[in-house]
Amino acid sequence: MENYNNEAQENNIIFSNWVKNLVLAIDIILLALAILGGWSYGYYTFLRITIFVTNIFLAFVSFNKEKFGWIWFFGLIAFIFNPIFPFYLGRSIWVIVDWVVAIFFFVSIFTFRLQRVKKEKGEGYE
Repeated sequence: MENYNNEAQENNIIFSNWVKNLVLAIDIILLALAILGGWSYGYYTFLRITIFVTNIFLAFVSFNKEKFGWIWFFGLIAFIFNPIFPFYLGRSIWVIVDWVVAIFFFVSIFTFRLQRVKKEKGEGYE
């Protein structure tokens, strides 16, 4: 029974990583489209909401997985893109912000993993 639970946990971690990577990839595409420009104001509002929700979710996941350094990055991005109290920056500034966030998302696909961490030798996994 314990082996089944470990396998189920492992499958859940793989699925969680897959979902996280898919969401980040979609956000990268949305940011790339924003960088190209020429969109209506509605697209940028949609982008703001999407990036905000994604980063609130990833900050929450980071907290649950005790990856406290990541909470700050995802929280800062959520703060910048928040649709409730929006920042009004010029187009050229937003292009830079979009590039930086897209690059951060790309890097986090490969570096922000949701795997279990071994605490101490002999204690097993969390």
